[in-house]
Amino acid sequence: MNKFRIEMSTDSGKTSPLAVVEDPYWQVSHKTNKQKWSYMLDNELFTDMELEVGDNLEIMKCHRIILTMHSPVIETMFSERWGQEKSFKLQLPDFEEIACRIVLKVEINNI
Repeated sequence: MNKFRIEMSTDSGKTSPLAVVEDPYWQVSHKTNKQKWSYMLDNELFTDMELEVGDNLEIMKCHRIILTMHSPVIETMFSERWGQEKSFKLQLPDFEEIACRIVLKVEINNI
């Protein structure tokens, strides 16, 4: 199967990769929203947040909308009220990537 690359152009004319899509018809082949969110997470499509997890702070990309839907603490952290820089990174050195991935999958299944 062919891979398709999605890019975004900046004002300076440079392009920045947004995603590489293995299944160009994934929106059709995945029938439910749960399946679509899971596919996007697994393939890091349109991710807008990074979790730095484990002792080595390995980067795990995710969607902050999923996290904010399930956590008022994270919603507050990334809101204007918190006054924090909008980097959308969260360090979780006490959690391994597999544990974070499981939590995200459970949250997606609760949509």
